Amino acid sequence: MNKLTVGSATYKILNISGGEFDEDIQGHTHGESCYEMHYVYAGRGSLETKDKSYKLSEGCVYVNGPMLWHKQSIDRENPLCEICIFIQLQESGDDVIS
Repeated sequence: MNKLTVGSATYKILNISGGEFDEDIQGHTHGESCYEMHYVYAGRGSLETKDKSYKLSEGCVYVNGPMLWHKQSIDRENPLCEICIFIQLQESGDDVIS
């Protein structure tokens, strides 16, 4: 299964990744219809956006929206471990493979 439906919206799952970070993730954005869902299952770090910084630790769940600049930094003594699901909103009529 590589789609997720929430209400009337359908999202194509583009990538699922996870594990322990061994380095910071440099600042970047994603496409206009793309989202990242994150679940931190161990470690510590931080999420920085253009407007605000957030502390990340075990149990945190957050979503990065379209065109949102963000970067993640790890705690070198207790590196961040997470699962990330990268999804794209499908427009009406777009093919969604399930």
